[in-house]
Amino acid sequence: MIPLAADRGDLLFISNYDPAGIGGSNRRLRSLASVCAAYYNIRFYILQHYTRWALLNKLIWQCLCFFQAYRVRGQPVVCYLNYKAYPLVRLATWLCGSSLMFAADSLAHFEFQERFPRHKLYSYGVLQLEKAIAQTADLILCASPNISAFFARYNRHVYTLTNFVDVDRYRATETKAALRERWQLPGGLLIGLTGPFPVPFNATFLPYLWQHIHEFAAGITPIVIGSCPEKRFTDRIRYVDTIADEQAYIEHLLALDGLLIPSELATSGPLTKILDAFAARIPVYTTPKGAIGLANASNREHLFIAELTELPALINETLADDQLLAGIRERAYELVSATYSRTSQLDTVAAIYRDVSGGV
Repeated sequence: MIPLAADRGDLLFISNYDPAGIGGSNRRLRSLASVCAAYYNIRFYILQHYTRWALLNKLIWQCLCFFQAYRVRGQPVVCYLNYKAYPLVRLATWLCGSSLMFAADSLAHFEFQERFPRHKLYSYGVLQLEKAIAQTADLILCASPNISAFFARYNRHVYTLTNFVDVDRYRATETKAALRERWQLPGGLLIGLTGPFPVPFNATFLPYLWQHIHEFAAGITPIVIGSCPEKRFTDRIRYVDTIADEQAYIEHLLALDGLLIPSELATSGPLTKILDAFAARIPVYTTPKGAIGLANASNREHLFIAELTELPALINETLADDQLLAGIRERAYELVSATYSRTSQLDTVAAIYRDVSGGV
């Protein structure tokens, strides 16, 4: 049962991500807070820029995190992807008798090792930090089952709150043709490539597209969505530099025929952009590394998974095959609605609420 307003407690999120942003982690924070709002009054304490010196700025903010966590005195706190501030926040919540939840939408040691395979000692240090967090946090909120499996080795209070999207926002109210006209997109078959491209796990996307652009059929136009430091092959590729807000991003997705995610580096949680495409009913083309953490999805049942070198030919072969794609689009939409929507997470939030309240 969802508590009445008078019975709600406060829930403080401490994060270095702004919930108003449109990046994957920003949107994950916003969606996590929105589903927790069924049981709590939500407050945020977000990284601010106090000085021009980045290191000093972080030190000041970490100290302020301590005081913010200490001030809540008995109310629960969520430390969202904030490894460096965690020790001080944990100390503060111990001192004031608050429960501390750590929100993990990735495995930092896995992703660091994926990016820097030679830095084994540093990866080992990050692994030990994650183990310490798992052993000392009161609850762990994980974005996917594989992340939960890691933390469950060290903590009995682990919950899987998957990345999710509001599928109702992806209901098309206009035709693809109307959306393309409004956003000045070309006709023909459109395959999207979305950023943000400075992010390490997306940094190889543009070089991949440039390297393979001549392998795409003439009737297929790649649409690059996100700010690009460099633009190449402008005769074959359409660049959309600026997206005003999340609604504009959704409308661009709805105007596409497919989404390309040529991941060379694996993340440990499901990519939000895959869930976006599922909700928009457009097929996803990605690699085995791009599909890591995506539960209950199968190749050629919900999306297309192939090696990097095989993706252009696969897109050429299938992007115009409406009979094949119709089933994939519907199964993907059913999956995101059943597993990765806000309503599908409410039972888990109810269990978290009972756990924090001492009812488990």
